[in-house]
Formats: sequence, structure tokens, C-alpha cells
Amino acid sequence: MEYKKANLEESQIVTNITMQAIEKENVKRDINEGNVGIFIDEGQIVGTGACKNNHITRAYVLPEKQGKGYGTFIMNALEAEISKRYTKVELDASLPASTFYEKRGYQTKKHGKRECDNHTMLVYEIMEKQLKRVDLLRIMAANLLLNIIVLMEKIILKLQYLITIK
Repeated sequence: MEYKKANLEESQIVTNITMQAIEKENVKRDINEGNVGIFIDEGQIVGTGACKNNHITRAYVLPEKQGKGYGTFIMNALEAEISKRYTKVELDASLPASTFYEKRGYQTKKHGKRECDNHTMLVYEIMEKQLKRVDLLRIMAANLLLNIIVLMEKIILKLQYLITIK
């Protein structure tokens, strides 16, 4: 598994992952500006993240791949990138996602709302988190640990398969 910068050939899947309230043109612009990364597991793009300056503009994982730590991995990568130049991270979170970010140390600074194309209101939290040098080391260690866990799960599955065919 890896997290890397997205390229234009991958824009359709990045768009598919982030279709909620995001226009395709914004995704292409962000990819062209080098702001979008993709999360790949076993050769499949399963998530995406983007940041501009110190603002995380999106972080999504395919619904069927959620709950496996991929969102944490993406956030760790985005925060590590931002921490190279900034000490504070900002993001806009949907209400259901805000608890995920709170567990990561983000605090709601204010509430936002905007009218969408279909005349519905999008309500969200404007959140921020102070980064410290220790956070960067913790992020790197967490990503390493997640990689080890995923590799161990794959090894266990292969061993179980080998045991059943004997």
C-alpha cells in the first residue's frame, strides 16, 4: 500500500471517490496544481486526499474500504506534508466526519454553511489543529505501524489459504 501524488490519468477515480459536493473541474485543477494524492491498496485506488497550503481540502475513502485505517493513513500523509511549512492545519468537515477529526485533535472553530446547486444547504464544521514536531514523528510512526499491520494481515491470509489447500 502507498500514498502518492495523483496524475491526470487518475482524475476520474479521484472524482468518483470525492463526488460528494465536489465538482470534477475542481478535482482536475487541484491535480494539475499538485495538491491531490491517492491511496492505493493492492493496485486499486481506494482513497484520495488533497491539501492547499495548510488547508486539507478533501480526504475520502471508498465506502466499501472504510474502517480499515485508510482514512487515518491519508490524514497522516496530509498532516506530514503540511507540517513541513506550517504549524497549524485547517479543514472543513461534514458533521458526520467531525468526530473522526476530533479524535485526531482537531477543534471546531466555527460552523459554516453554503447553498448547493440543488438548493439544499451544506452545513459543516470549520476545524483546526496545532501541529508540533512530536506530531510529525507520531504521524510517521503511525503510518509505519499501519503498513506493518496490513502486511501481517496479508501474510496471515496467505498462510490460512496454504493451510486449507494441504
